Amino acid sequence: MARVARHASGRALLVAAALLCVLYGLPGLSPLSAVRSVPSVAMVDAGEEEGPSFVTKVVGAAAQGMTAATIAAVLSAVTEPIVNRLLVKRMTFSQAYNEITF
Repeated sequence: MARVARHASGRALLVAAALLCVLYGLPGLSPLSAVRSVPSVAMVDAGEEEGPSFVTKVVGAAAQGMTAATIAAVLSAVTEPIVNRLLVKRMTFSQAYNEITF
């Protein structure tokens, strides 16, 4: 029974992480959305403001790439064993899912 509880908690953690990644991109829920201005508000030019520097853009792009690679690795690690059983062993989805131990 402890093994089943551990699997359930692992799946719940995986679903929570995926949900957090999805919700992070929504405009109203992202921590970055507080920095962005509302499109309907008129903006007054307060002088010359410098945009993000080259290094800031590079670090931001690297962080996005690492996030995408991590999500792709997790999805691949979860789905690959099931797909292999479906295609190689010609099992039904429920049989393949029940055979997997996470």
